[in-house]
Amino acid sequence: MIAKRFGILVLMFSLILQLISPYVGKANAASILKNTNNYDHFTNDLGKNIDTYQEQGNEDITYVNESNVDELNENQSQNEESQGQEEDQSQDRVDEVDAIEGEDNDNEVQNDIEKNVSLRATKETITINKGESYWFIESTTSAANIRNDASKKDGKYFDYITYDRNGKIKRQGLNTDDEPYITLGERVRITVTSELPVTFTYYPAKTSVEPSTNPALVKASSSSGQSLIFINEGDIEGILENDASSTKKYDFSVYDKNGDLIEYAADSFAKPVVPPGGKIVVTNRSDQTITFGGGYELFNVNDSDEEALIRQEIVSGQSYSFINTSTTSKVLINDASSSENKMFDYALYNSDGTAKNEGIDNTSDPSIPTGGKIVVTVEDGNPVTFVYHPMVFKCDVSEDPALLKITLNKNESYSFTNIGDTVIYLENNADATKRFDYTLYDRDGVIIKQASNANARPSIPAGGRIVVTTVSDQPITYYGYYKLLYGDTSTEPALRRVTVNKGESYVFTNITTTSKQIKNDGVAPSRTFDYAIYLSDGTGYKLEDNSVTEYYIPSGAKIVVTTVSDEPVTFIYSQESFKSEKSFSPALLKKTINNGETLSLYNHSGKEAQVKNNASTTNKYDYTLFDEKGNVIKEVKDTTEKPFVPSKGRITVTPKNAPVTFYTFYDLFTEINNDDMDGDGIRDDIERNGIRIGYQGHYIRTITTDPTQWDTDGDGINDGAELLELKYYNSDGNFYEAIDDPTSSVNGSLVQGVLFEIPILYDYQTDDIETIKSILLQIENYKDKLKQYHKDIIGYANSDSLSSLGKDQVLDYVFKIDNAAVSFYTLTETLATKIISTGNILDWNWLIENDIEYMTTYGDDNTPSARKSGASNWLAVFGTEVHQQVFQKFKNDPRIRPHGFTNFQIGETKLRPDMVYDTGLYGNMNYAEILSL
Repeated sequence: MIAKRFGILVLMFSLILQLISPYVGKANAASILKNTNNYDHFTNDLGKNIDTYQEQGNEDITYVNESNVDELNENQSQNEESQGQEEDQSQDRVDEVDAIEGEDNDNEVQNDIEKNVSLRATKETITINKGESYWFIESTTSAANIRNDASKKDGKYFDYITYDRNGKIKRQGLNTDDEPYITLGERVRITVTSELPVTFTYYPAKTSVEPSTNPALVKASSSSGQSLIFINEGDIEGILENDASSTKKYDFSVYDKNGDLIEYAADSFAKPVVPPGGKIVVTNRSDQTITFGGGYELFNVNDSDEEALIRQEIVSGQSYSFINTSTTSKVLINDASSSENKMFDYALYNSDGTAKNEGIDNTSDPSIPTGGKIVVTVEDGNPVTFVYHPMVFKCDVSEDPALLKITLNKNESYSFTNIGDTVIYLENNADATKRFDYTLYDRDGVIIKQASNANARPSIPAGGRIVVTTVSDQPITYYGYYKLLYGDTSTEPALRRVTVNKGESYVFTNITTTSKQIKNDGVAPSRTFDYAIYLSDGTGYKLEDNSVTEYYIPSGAKIVVTTVSDEPVTFIYSQESFKSEKSFSPALLKKTINNGETLSLYNHSGKEAQVKNNASTTNKYDYTLFDEKGNVIKEVKDTTEKPFVPSKGRITVTPKNAPVTFYTFYDLFTEINNDDMDGDGIRDDIERNGIRIGYQGHYIRTITTDPTQWDTDGDGINDGAELLELKYYNSDGNFYEAIDDPTSSVNGSLVQGVLFEIPILYDYQTDDIETIKSILLQIENYKDKLKQYHKDIIGYANSDSLSSLGKDQVLDYVFKIDNAAVSFYTLTETLATKIISTGNILDWNWLIENDIEYMTTYGDDNTPSARKSGASNWLAVFGTEVHQQVFQKFKNDPRIRPHGFTNFQIGETKLRPDMVYDTGLYGNMNYAEILSL
């Protein structure tokens, strides 16, 4: 009997193992094997399997299909919904089952099985009213969903809390209509909280039900802004259940039993865990009521005077600082949103005060390192609220904003100085369409970097300075740490920019001790220029035509550029590295010669210089090279060479097949014909045979100039210009009118009684009033001659008969004479001042009677006070007549345009040497400064 029964048990166990083996882990299988000697346990499992098969309508339990196995496995899982469905089906349909087939059928075992199945098929219900609580306790060998008719939409719901066999909370719900799941000895306490009762269904064979005197949860509701505190008085973790959602949020802070903060969150709808002995403070941040609940045996709940978190609203124009006082990095929570126009600037510092990072128009939650500090500023827009815990952040009003921040429009400049101890970056919002120039200096003021059309974030060394200038049409915002930067408006741009139109020329001179670069926006072939570079001694260094190259210019050297494209070219340079001015001469002497024609070029410089061309292998030319004596030193046929011409030598070029363009240094070469070897505008035979020259109708002398020397006397003015290219012949006196003697380096040597080196003739240290008066009278005697001299020179310059080179030279000579005029003025002022300071009233009257120009004069009480003025003031007359004529002829020359004066006013105004002029190149300058250029 026992043997038979044991065999039946083994057979039944084998059947069950086949059913569940694909879905049950090794541990469960081992558990089943271990308990084969436990009849009750075995029959319970068997009954459960039989229930499952009866749900599917299978009467023969020896027949197993794949779907039965799937449903059996689902019944063993913790999926509440699937578990519940199968339990219902199992309990609603119980059919007759043949449990075991075989020759040795044991009637006693069969009866036990049928009895077990009958018991498990019995279900019961219990209806629980509002406020009533019950325990549902599952056996240690089964699992079940507690079926019920709850439905929130029908107004039927309940609270529950589930504990495992060790008393640990597993699951819970608040005002729910779920079907609580319990398994393996778990127990769930259910409390109906709706006005309508809820009916629960269970199976007594698996689940026992007991009334409970205590509810499932201790609960409290919080209205908007209200705070509650839940204290966990138990010895296990507790979960704070709530009905918060994405539209109903709250803040919370969780503390351990020692009162240390362990977790916090803002605008949350989570279900936080509270440790044994710990507490949680919650604050409702929604407009709706939120209900909170926790295990009844665990939690004690009360109203809280303190909110879970502090919220600091910052309005436009306000700044606050937050210091992280915790031991870990923490996030500063905020409600910034670009869509709501709620943004802020910030500067973040490490615990040692060094810069960490920064930002503008921020909407994120920045992370602050331990001991670090963040300063936030709401610059404009809507207020931003920052949320923090006082045990994590120390918050204070900040008198300083987060950032030194400025927006610059096109051509506006600003200077930033790094007053910190480490390198920091100058942040900006530049991009591909928003560009700027900058010049970067070290702490000693030495330029360490320059950039044009930049869109990067330059780094500023400790103690260094950067000047930025927006060059794009769109404005750019620059910013950096307010605490570490000092800023100021810059009157000077980071880099100067000069735009040169087609046919215009500029000269840039390197005034530093090292090579410096000039940048440009040239792009071949639409924006191109010619250039010529001269060393400090005037030697030709480099030249090129139709270029876009950005060359480094040696110390003391100069580059002359001429735009040749229809589009203008902009040149970019540092005012601390280069002096610039408009050039009246082009960069290159450049001519295109047709095939068969000849061009002769004379090198009047002191060193050899190159002549370049655009000849090619299919378009060649011939050339002949001459030395300074006119001897042929080289002849070359069919070449593309770019030859060097010796000092005082010349070259003759002839294209062979098609036109060729030749070009060279404009300042070093002159185009000549065969009878003017030095290219000074005077024929060689006239220079050799002698020239009768005079001034203002008076013959002075006969001179001979060197036909091989462009400037015989070396005073910087070529022989032709000094002799006005022999185009002003005085037939009465039978001589050529000249402005200067080309064989004498003394300027104005033809002017009778006027020497321009006046300051060296007099003793400035004398205190003798009468000697001073004598000197002043001599200067007065010069004024008429000087006035006439300038008038004549301007007349010559106005003549269209002079070549362009001749006019340029005459104009240069005018500026040299103007320098001498300033010397007159300075001397007069010095001497007149001595009379005023040491003389008596008779001496003062002498100055007035003789119409002496000086800076001070007398008021009604005969005391010196202001500048004397008068129609006969010789400098005023000089300024009116000379500069009016210069203005009319050279009105496009910015060096001589008076600041703020119209053309009409210039003619009516007594211009003075100290008058301010707007040069257009150097800013406002006085007359003396202009003449020194």
